[in-house]
Amino acid sequence: MIRSLIVDDEPRAVRALEITLERHCPEIELVGIANNIEEAFQLIVAQNPDLIFLDINMPKGTGLDLLERIKDTESAKVIFTTAHEEYAIKAFRLSAIDYLLKPVGKEELIIAINRFKETSTGKERMELLSELLEKKNPQRMAISTLDGFHIIDLDKLLYLSSEKNYSNFHTTEGIVLASKSIGEFEKYMDPDRFIRVHRSYIVNIDKVRSYDKKKGVLILHNQQTIEVSRNRKEVLLQKLKVL
Repeated sequence: MIRSLIVDDEPRAVRALEITLERHCPEIELVGIANNIEEAFQLIVAQNPDLIFLDINMPKGTGLDLLERIKDTESAKVIFTTAHEEYAIKAFRLSAIDYLLKPVGKEELIIAINRFKETSTGKERMELLSELLEKKNPQRMAISTLDGFHIIDLDKLLYLSSEKNYSNFHTTEGIVLASKSIGEFEKYMDPDRFIRVHRSYIVNIDKVRSYDKKKGVLILHNQQTIEVSRNRKEVLLQKLKVL
């Protein structure tokens, strides 16, 4: 059995999650419910749960505040729950951390629990999540790979290239193969900094040295050339502020 704790200040959300767990997740043993950070901390100390369903936004502190308090202990793994707040969802995506959108659906819950069994939340990704929630323009992002995850420094990212259902992150330090399509990453990257110049490429405009009109290619600082599609040329030139 997976000893679990729900931390959420919304009674309806707690009850809905509790019912869904009872009906569809027999491996979950609910050992406690807390509606604030202090109660949660006391329950964690007393019950030592394996898994915490943790609301990100609560009065008297956030879910991240709780994690800060238990970071030096042998703490449980975490599945975050959140209301539909765009900035928070973007942060979860960029940190490659699982989250459940309220109201929690059966299929999503089962998938999250199966992932819990296979992977660690990761201290480094938790630190990145905290950073992303505090900053409007993040400097790092975590990407899921075939082996786990990799944290990318966006200042070192040159461009992304498509490889069927996967993506290659080309950085100044090498290439990282991500297990999601280029379109998935485009949704959560700063459109003023990272531009889709072709169906197969997203480019960091800070790394662009010049544009060759005759050949229809960008030339990066490392001399790499990137093809620009005709229907994306005007948007690119506007972003580069070419007169």
